[in-house]
Amino acid sequence: MADVKPNHTIYINNLNEKTKKDELKKALYAIFSQFGQIIDIMAFKTLKMRGQAHVIFKEVSSATNALRAMQGFPFYDKPMRIQFAREDSDVIAKAKGTYVDRPKKYLLARQARQEKRKKASEGGSAKKPRTDKTAGSKATNPPEKTNPPNKILFCTNLPEETTEQMLSLLFNPYPGLKDIRRIPNRPNIAFVEFESEGEATAARNGLNNFKIAPGQCIKIKKGCEELKDCWKCKKAMDCLKQTYFCPTCSAIQPVEDKNFFECLGVGQSFNIDPAVLKRNFLQLQAKIHPDKFSKCSNEERHISELCSSHLNEAYKTIMEPLRRATYLLQLKGENLADGINLVKHLDTSSAFLIEMMELNEEVDSLKDEKSIEALLRVVEEKIDNLCQQFKESYESGDLHESKEAVLKMGFYYRIKDNLVKKLQQLQDKSSL
Repeated sequence: MADVKPNHTIYINNLNEKTKKDELKKALYAIFSQFGQIIDIMAFKTLKMRGQAHVIFKEVSSATNALRAMQGFPFYDKPMRIQFAREDSDVIAKAKGTYVDRPKKYLLARQARQEKRKKASEGGSAKKPRTDKTAGSKATNPPEKTNPPNKILFCTNLPEETTEQMLSLLFNPYPGLKDIRRIPNRPNIAFVEFESEGEATAARNGLNNFKIAPGQCIKIKKGCEELKDCWKCKKAMDCLKQTYFCPTCSAIQPVEDKNFFECLGVGQSFNIDPAVLKRNFLQLQAKIHPDKFSKCSNEERHISELCSSHLNEAYKTIMEPLRRATYLLQLKGENLADGINLVKHLDTSSAFLIEMMELNEEVDSLKDEKSIEALLRVVEEKIDNLCQQFKESYESGDLHESKEAVLKMGFYYRIKDNLVKKLQQLQDKSSL
């Protein structure tokens, strides 16, 4: 048979037949969406078509790259066999204007099934002896089987210079490491397979958001567990992509539980570029602001309000150093909201607290703008030093020192606020 010309659709077979249809589609989306926008994924559950699927890309180049990169890729313990589909899918044919309605094909198939059922019902009495055999066959071939263990980790946001040896050093401390696979021309992505699902979970829990390079954290997801369905079109969405919208139908999506750093498209680090953060915030807010959805459905308006509120909170948190540091600790499971832990995490706490009391008394005694501004500069320098202390201790993994820096920072910020208010009051009086 002659080679099929490259087109928008790839045909995949030799897929694991034990995988349920919905889970298969989500898993396929997870590994193929990296090559470009996917319009649709068609998987089949009939006995004849199990283990096969079609992935339809928006661009032919995306389909070509996917075929080259993923040919033979072990997927649920079976190597995928990929080729271009012999003809365009209906959605692509309609877009090209080459679609031809094919009702007769399906009508004939339906009529054939109806005739078969009719003959079966007419000869029902003659087929009764086959009942036990059929029942036994169904007992040994359940229509839907349990999904195979999910032992593969999908790693993204890797530095360009990452090598297989570097990944091996990173994952080797975790037992059960079986294989590390890279994708040609995609150095920022890797698949890491373990002997068991439990071992894969342990590695993911230990290394997800691990700082693999300055300002760059590795993102790890296990198979398709984090994929969700769009509330509107019910298609699987790739949650690794930083988007507020479904890639298939463009409907706005709820993101209440999304990491603030991910929402704003910046690395999970204490060091940020305020200009980049502000630019990303304004661009996103322009897309999801409730005013953009005034003529949409009630559901979309409600979601846009939630998204806009969530984005505003994310921006305020990441922009302010104290809130950013506190949030980074929360992501590590450290809660500083409980004031009972204050003395526990402050070394020589009595000396520090006495210093704070004396500083507050000094603030109360200040009467002129020049004195207030001088003390304000001293306090701001203290805050800068604590920010640097937090950065160094957090990056080194010393959470005790990090918490101490944040708690002290909170005291100095409160003193700074009092100084700013007092200065503003004096300036307001002098302007009268």
